[in-house]
Amino acid sequence: MNKQSIAIDMDEVIADTIDKFIELYKREHNIEIRLDEMDGKEFNEMLPEEIKQTLKQYIHQPGFFRDLKVMPGSQEVIKELCEKYDVYIVSAAMENVSRPRLFAFFQHHCHRNGRVVFRSLILDRC
Repeated sequence: MNKQSIAIDMDEVIADTIDKFIELYKREHNIEIRLDEMDGKEFNEMLPEEIKQTLKQYIHQPGFFRDLKVMPGSQEVIKELCEKYDVYIVSAAMENVSRPRLFAFFQHHCHRNGRVVFRSLILDRC
């Protein structure tokens, strides 16, 4: 019997990119952005105009994706989903962000007993 397929978004479902941005902008620019102040806004909307371009610069730094925090409970849920579904991880890849950088995140965080808990990584520009 073939399993049904399910797709799971990477950003803010599996990987906590917002938390990393909050830490970076506090440390590098002395700007404190609180999650509860975002209220449905994109992170770049929270930045002063004169530093908005730094967001893409940070994304392209080596190791940016590798050390993102994992959203609480996401690994356990994905593992359970893999037992019932063919699971695909999807992400709206940003310009010039390479697959190896994103894949490094999954290699670092998503192993269970020597195996990755997802079946495929699909990157797409939206």
